[in-house]
Amino acid sequence: MNQKKKVSIHDRNRGYQALNLVDTGLADVVRPWFTGYEGPAARRIETAINALDRPAQRDRAADFLGLEIKPAA
Repeated sequence: MNQKKKVSIHDRNRGYQALNLVDTGLADVVRPWFTGYEGPAARRIETAINALDRPAQRDRAADFLGLEIKPAA
């Protein structure tokens, strides 16, 4: 049986956190944390948010967004 991993996300800059999440759909969890940006910055942020749902790009995207993703306890 294929079990999904659980993770916790911490925003290093603003104190947001989300705990014990299934590691799919992370983009939808953090998207509200990044509202209010416009122009080129908004496009880069949205690209990074979407990359959180792709395991191969997740670490780089999290770093760009100032997020720390750790396995849930």
